[in-house]
Amino acid sequence: GLYYINNKPANWWYEDGKDWYFFQNGKKLIGYGKDNTGEHYFQNGKYANWWHNDGKDWYFFQNGKKFTGYGKDNAGSHYFINGKYQQTDLLKVLDIARSYLGVETGSSEHKKIVDAYNSVNPKPLGYTANYDDDWCDIFVTTVFQQAGLSNLIGRECGVQRHIGIMERKGIWKGKSYPKQGDIVTFDWDGGGLADHIGIVESVNNGVITTIEGNSSLYAGSTAKTRVNRKTYNWDSRYIKGYGSPRY
Repeated sequence: GLYYINNKPANWWYEDGKDWYFFQNGKKLIGYGKDNTGEHYFQNGKYANWWHNDGKDWYFFQNGKKFTGYGKDNAGSHYFINGKYQQTDLLKVLDIARSYLGVETGSSEHKKIVDAYNSVNPKPLGYTANYDDDWCDIFVTTVFQQAGLSNLIGRECGVQRHIGIMERKGIWKGKSYPKQGDIVTFDWDGGGLADHIGIVESVNNGVITTIEGNSSLYAGSTAKTRVNRKTYNWDSRYIKGYGSPRY
């Protein structure tokens, strides 16, 4: 079961007739080894590229190194430092928003969102939100509140007023190209005033994916609104503009 080179167990990179592998004592190495590019963690003779236990703990590897940066595993996209999840402020917001996907108007989870909004004083305009109110901005405000980041965007239940807060904070950028984590606002009827709001989950080739509370699946739907994931061209005529929190 050993691989030999010149009658000796292999101890380097060799091609076994099928592919190149890094051998140690004639075996495809599992564990730490050192080649001309430095020390790496190997899995079956290849640089490790996933979660592996190195004998001390589980780490996420890329090209044999404990990974630092944005990466994707079976649980989704995460920011890693030395092979471990790190919870940046941006990811806190996105993770909380994602946790509410599917929450429907009138459900117990929807009422918890409204209750969370009302739990913080002073309330915007001194207004206590009701369960039958439009709740898109209540959702956005609550997500940032639960992430401990209300200071980034302020608190509101009215979208046009929220734009005013973002203008005063210097984070409103109007209809310019967005990035992940931005706040997106909509003017559905073209009347000039924003009437809907959400969070930009991702941007890909000019298409934004959003997470929105009090959202219909499609125009004219008679189903109850919910927290939905939606997609739009970044410069859709329905989009009024973007705010860019300083995470």
